[in-house]
Amino acid sequence: MKRALEDVQGRNCLRSFSQSACLQERLITATMKSTVEVVAPEEAMSDEKRSVDDEPAEVSPAPAVKWWRIRPTVEPLVVLFMFSYMTTQSVVSGLFLERVCGSSDPDVCTNEHRAYSSTLTTWKGIIEAVVPATVSLFIGSWSDKFGRRPIFIWSFAGNAISYGLFSGLSAIPDLAAEWLLMPSIVATFSGGMMNLMAVANVYIADISPVGQKELRLGILDASMYSAQMVASGLSSPLYSALNYHGMFALAAGLMLLCLLYSIFLLPETSAPYTPPQDESCGCCKGIFRPQLVRDALKTSLMKRPHHGRSAILIVIFVVVTGVLISQGEGIANYQFVNAKFHWTIDQNLLYGFFNNGTTAVGTLVGVMVFVRWLKLGDGWIALITFSCKITASIIFAISPESWFMFLGGAISCFGALIWVLARAMLTRLVTKDEIGQVFALAVTLEALTPLAGPPIYNAVFKATIDYFPGAFHLLSAGIMALDLAVLLFAVYLNRGAKKEGQQRWEEEATLSPA
Repeated sequence: MKRALEDVQGRNCLRSFSQSACLQERLITATMKSTVEVVAPEEAMSDEKRSVDDEPAEVSPAPAVKWWRIRPTVEPLVVLFMFSYMTTQSVVSGLFLERVCGSSDPDVCTNEHRAYSSTLTTWKGIIEAVVPATVSLFIGSWSDKFGRRPIFIWSFAGNAISYGLFSGLSAIPDLAAEWLLMPSIVATFSGGMMNLMAVANVYIADISPVGQKELRLGILDASMYSAQMVASGLSSPLYSALNYHGMFALAAGLMLLCLLYSIFLLPETSAPYTPPQDESCGCCKGIFRPQLVRDALKTSLMKRPHHGRSAILIVIFVVVTGVLISQGEGIANYQFVNAKFHWTIDQNLLYGFFNNGTTAVGTLVGVMVFVRWLKLGDGWIALITFSCKITASIIFAISPESWFMFLGGAISCFGALIWVLARAMLTRLVTKDEIGQVFALAVTLEALTPLAGPPIYNAVFKATIDYFPGAFHLLSAGIMALDLAVLLFAVYLNRGAKKEGQQRWEEEATLSPA
């Protein structure tokens, strides 16, 4: 009874918006405890002991659930969004290059044209990252209080407008390539892909029972890569039938469909929040309150047992550098295959179809085999996935013929499993009500990657295009080698928490029959 009273008092104090209310609760509790016995004051507790006591008790893992029986929630939204994103991104580099060159024939374009086109697409990424990088500081804590669904509504509405503008501008013949940057101004206010996917992952973490997070996150990633695979396969016939403006119009229509799904069909995972009377929320319900930033930083940087804080920061570093690689390679990759192998848009779309397809299959098979069946530890999964990715990047860089690109795509089939591992580690390291705040810091840093990744990769590509155009892939291999080293170190630091959790599960399983 006394311990339960202390736990309730501690949680209420942590979540209280008023220090006076918290002090009043402590005085009442101290008075009640004084009638029973004299105890040491709470302030005398060490930080490590307090963090251990505040953590929720471990529960036994939920019974296994068949993946085909899981009811979809945000997966349809992710499929439609990634299909729209992939179909448009697969042709946007070609659209910029065509407007810069003045011709759709790749043989007409020079390396100077390719370099300037890469610069414009770099600026596109920078513009689309400005607002998301700022908003993502607040969005995690805000969604913890006000729900996940408003984020989806806001994002899909902005993307529908952005794609609609892109459709209109691409239909204007002989329009200067610089005008194609205008829709990015609207896209940046929609929150960006990073914020949307981060909230989708938090949503899955909200609804996933204990022991099923890896499976649900794996299914979410498999849905994403499956959508990319289908988009890559259909982009070529869609481009032939609809041209640029038709493909962007199709994407705008799918975003409207996602908007309607979010409004009428998507259930909310957070309880309604009633702000204090003295809190000024306005039309945005306090989304830009500095307290939200402090909450995200405090939660991410607080001291935790078993080196939990260090493990969280390392996992965030791995996630952010992975996004940096993805953003940077996305800028230079089409220009690379166009310069080295003279690939057209259709050939590049075929390669994207193959690459995304193998990644989707590899992610789902990896989760089922490595995680569910073999039950490999985090370190082994990290070693397998990063080894595949590093080997593929080296093959991409030195590929003497075009078929080596497909070989590298097949070898990297398990590469996306690292995102499942990283997000699952984050959800295990923090409590449920802290997930949004920790993801807020991660998404903020991810949203900043377009400000760093594309310029770095563009500079490397421009400097080496004449004699070694695939040099940027070696840069990716070096970054991933660093990621592997630090992630293995994080797994080593946090090994005590995993053993402790397993011991608790075994004790509870032993006591449960009684």
